[in-house]
This record gives sequence, structure tokens and C-alpha cells, in this order.
Amino acid sequence: MRKILLFIIVGVGVILAAASVPANALTLTFELDEEYTGAAEPLGPEPWLTATFEDAGLNQVSLTLDTDGLTGNEFVSNWFFNIQDGLIITSVIPFFPIVQAQDARHAGGAPGHGFDIEFEFPTAEDDRFGADETRVFTLGAPGLTALSFEYLNAAGNFYSAAHVQSIDNPAFPGYTSGWIGARESISAIPEPGTILLLGAGLAGLFGIRRFKFKKN
Repeated sequence: MRKILLFIIVGVGVILAAASVPANALTLTFELDEEYTGAAEPLGPEPWLTATFEDAGLNQVSLTLDTDGLTGNEFVSNWFFNIQDGLIITSVIPFFPIVQAQDARHAGGAPGHGFDIEFEFPTAEDDRFGADETRVFTLGAPGLTALSFEYLNAAGNFYSAAHVQSIDNPAFPGYTSGWIGARESISAIPEPGTILLLGAGLAGLFGIRRFKFKKN
């Protein structure tokens, strides 16, 4: 009897989880793997930084920022994105003072000209966005989706860019920072159908056990 109850609980939970995923949910990822100013490159593996936007409900998008490719004392001081013309971020949770100006945020010279959104992270040692860290924000705006951020900067080069500091790369003497960017976007649609199949399988197992129980 306990096993039957367990099948019911798990099956219902899985099916409800699938139903909670929006039908048009999508993730959009930018991998920052190119230093474009001739300055220092981070010493870790590429991509040095990763930004992932994910639909999080009506007018909301979750933004996950990862610094898995940074090492040692390297840290991000500025991170830039683009957004669909006419859209303005109205909320950031947890609160973070982003700067917004269409095509007006500059990231390291001509190739990085003309971003729309800038995250300015603290540079004080205790508050830095350092190596191997993750920060997650929920962004809100009327009509906002993950695809709202799939736009190149005004110079036509990058979907996202960032300024990385405290780089100690011996191949670039005299440089302690670099500007890195992402020229490509990676989009994916979650597959709630897979979850539904799992739920159907669990329901089927429950049906078999119920049949055997009645037969006995």
C-alpha cells in the first residue's frame, strides 16, 4: 500500500512540474570567449564568462551570470547586454542598480560600441564579482522574454561584453585587464514532454500494480 501511495505522489508531482513550465519557455545563452581589444586574456578556460537568460513567467526573465572561466584574483567590473528597441527593464530582483541607455553604453572601444544595458559591479575586494561565482537576477518589463536580449550592439559585433580586471597573464606584459565578448547566441527550448513521458511511465507502473492488487 505504501509503494502504491509513493507512485501516486511522485507521478502527480512530476506531471504538475511539467504543467508549470510555460509552453513558450526558452533559454538564451551567451558565452564570452573573445578578447577584442588586444589587451590581456583571462588565464582560465574559455568561455571565461557565461550569461543565460530564461523565461520565468509573464514579463519576467531570469538572468544567470557565471564566472567559471576566471581564475585567481580576476573579477568582472562591468557586464553589458542589448535589449529589443523600446523595452526598458523596470525591476531587478534582488535590487541592483543597472544603467540603461539605448546604444549608449561603451565597452572597450569601437568593437564594443553601443550596448543598451550595463551592470556595474563593485571593485572593492570584499564585494567583487570574482572567479568561479554565480549571480542570479530576475528582470521584469512589460513584454519581456529571453529573446528580448538576442540583439547585437550598435557596432554589430557582440551580444554581450564584459570588462575583466586583475588579469595576471604573462603573455600581455603591462596589461591587467581585458574586454571580452560573445559573438554568438545559443537558444534552447525546454522539453516538458520528457517530463510528461516520465509521469506517464509512473502512472503506467501504478496501473500495473493496481491491476495485480485487484487480481490477487
